Order: sequence, then structure tokens, then C-alpha cells
Amino acid sequence: MLASRGPVYKSRESAGGGGRGFHDHCDCRAVLVRNGHDWEGREAFELYEDLWSEATKGYSGHAAELALRRELDRAGREGWTHQELLNHLRDENGSARPDGDKGNRGAKSTGAAKSTQSDSAFAANQVRVLEASLAKLEADGKGHSAAAEWQRAQLDKFRAQAGDDLPAPPQAADGGGGGGGPGSRPLGGGGDDDRVRLDDETHQWATDLSDEVRTSVALWQGRDRFYERVQDALLGETASDEAVQVADHLLLATSHPLQGEYTTWRGVRSSAASFGVADSDLERIVGETRPMDRFVSVSLHRSLALDEFTRPELAGGAVLIEVRLKPGTRVAWLAPVGLSDYVYQQEILLRPGTTQRIVAVDRSGTIPTVIMEVTP
Repeated sequence: MLASRGPVYKSRESAGGGGRGFHDHCDCRAVLVRNGHDWEGREAFELYEDLWSEATKGYSGHAAELALRRELDRAGREGWTHQELLNHLRDENGSARPDGDKGNRGAKSTGAAKSTQSDSAFAANQVRVLEASLAKLEADGKGHSAAAEWQRAQLDKFRAQAGDDLPAPPQAADGGGGGGGPGSRPLGGGGDDDRVRLDDETHQWATDLSDEVRTSVALWQGRDRFYERVQDALLGETASDEAVQVADHLLLATSHPLQGEYTTWRGVRSSAASFGVADSDLERIVGETRPMDRFVSVSLHRSLALDEFTRPELAGGAVLIEVRLKPGTRVAWLAPVGLSDYVYQQEILLRPGTTQRIVAVDRSGTIPTVIMEVTP
């Protein structure tokens, strides 16, 4: 474990060079590292750093430690060296193997790809999201509210940043309805009774939600992967002030305690990234309890979760997750408060800090279904 930390000690004494041990049966040694020079133990450091990264994809905190322990136990059962375990994990995660010598680590995957769009493209996407949200406020008679004024100011800022990427103003279509955008999709196809029930029980919650929080919901739902920046802010990673504010607002939004039990759905493209195992090994995680350390979106619409969020398949295979929400679970029901283009998704946002327990795996469908219970 100490080898995986690399050159972090400032002196021989702080590294234990005075002869004190760090653990039982300790044979760790302090090694001098000079800038620009190779050093004894570098290969071990790189091996264990990469092993941690591959074994803990999709996890953080204590759950990450458990994931690493599970993979080390697996290596023991299979008789693999740690390098062989790392190679298996890279194959399962779809990570690139390094080229050349052991010391040349090369490129490796870091899980779900972060957005690499330019600042102007990001600004253009924000313009689209804010224009839709502002139009909704104006349609609701809130065009002179503080939230509407704030959105107009943000629109001016992002329009200036977008430059040539600025989206063209919407054109009126000839011949009426039948468009192909998300807003034209049907609401039916699953969960309609639950949708009515959820509308009823969240009516007062939705009425009380501030315009500022509604704006943050709209930014979360945008097409520019801004939600990744919000998750980074929630986890304490580097993030913009705007992402931090949206994360704070979503914590306020995910405040409604469910009055009944709901069956919801979530699709994931990579079993390895989401559960730490390939889809063929999902039974190994049955019975595990995991805390949610970030926002999680689920849908009342099974077909949507299956059709839109499990393709294309990535490392370890795609998985459909049946998420059973227990009474008292705190959520935000986004259909009445978010962007109209995304009402068809019937999205429920789960609050960080809730607990998920994996209870079963069903293999009767085209892809495995993991059955999970979520409690407050």
C-alpha cells in the first residue's frame, strides 16, 4: 500500500527511514527520488497506482477500498500475480494496455469520458438550455422574476462566449406537429400509474420549489454533459462556481420524501464501470450494500432505460437496473419542474447519502437485470 503512494515524503525521517515500521512484518524501505532520474520502486508504484485506478472505477471512499479488496481476493483465488490482475481488469474495463517496456505506462482509460468540447461549444450548449428554461418561465407567467432576470444575464454572457458556435434562433416549422425532437416523444410505455401517483404526492413540493432551483434542474438536464461538472463539485473535485451552485440547488431539490414505494429503472452501458465486475459475474455482488455518494437518475419508464441508456455496450457489458425506491427516500421528480424536452424521460433524481442494496440478478431478458433496493 505504501508503494502505491509514490514519492510523497519530504525527508528520510518522515518516510520511516529511522527504522520504525509502518505495519506488522514490515520490510518497506525509504528510497531517495531525484527529479529527472529513475528510482528504485517506480515500477511497483506505477503497478499499484494503476491497479487502484482499474479496480475502483465507479467507486469512491470506503466503497472503493472494498472494491480493491474484492479484486485482490479474486487474484488470490485465481492464482494471479498483481500484474496479471491488472491486465484482466484493463481488458474488462476496456482500458488500453501500455506499450513498450513495463515502465512505459502509455494511455489508459479513466472510465466514463469527460467532455472535451471547447469553451465556445460549451457556451453554445448553455445558451440552448437557458433559452428553453427562460421560455418555460415566460410561459408560466414568471418572465419578470428574479430567476428570469438572472437567466437573461447568463444568456448574454454565454452568447458572447459562444461566438461562431452560437445556435441559430429556432424557426417555425410548416405543417404543425410531428417533429423529431425529444419533446415530441410519447409519455406512455411504462410507469403511467406511478407517474400520476408521483405527480399527486409531489404537487406541493413542486409548487414550493424556487425559480433558482428550477434553473439548476434545467442546467443539470442540458445536452452538454454539464452534469459531470456538477458531480465533480459534489465530490469536492475541481469545479466552477456555477457547478457548485447547481450542486447546492440540487441538494435542496432532492428533498421530497416518497410516501409510497416505486419501481424505477436505470440503464448502464458498462457493468465493469458501474459494479466493478463483468456482466457474467454480477451474482458475486448480490447482497452488497453501497452508499450513494453522488446524484443518481432513474426513470419510471423501463423501455426508455433499456433502449436509450444501455447502448452502445461498453466494458463488461450493458446492464438494466431495477431500482425499488422505498418510502421515505428523498428525491426530486423532474418532470413538472425541468425542461419540457425531457418530460418523456420521467426522470427521478436520487439524493446522495441514500443506501442501495443489491438483492438479485435476473437473466431472463436480453441483457442482465440487477435488482436493487434504495432506502433513506
